[in-house]
Amino acid sequence: MLPLLQLRDLHLPNKPVYVQALDFYVQHPISFADAFNAAFMQRHQIAEIYSWDADFDRIPGIARVEP
Repeated sequence: MLPLLQLRDLHLPNKPVYVQALDFYVQHPISFADAFNAAFMQRHQIAEIYSWDADFDRIPGIARVEP
């Protein structure tokens, strides 16, 4: 998927977020949805997420807070 996302003529909103999400998805055993949310958070400098999903604990720089 990464070579497709890196195509210069492919216009995709939040393209860097998708690239980072793929990196998280490959490096950590989490779902792509969680990886995308973590990448979005990092891109927008959001450090905390309220969630019961412990997958976020695997991402450096993301602090999970149980509701």
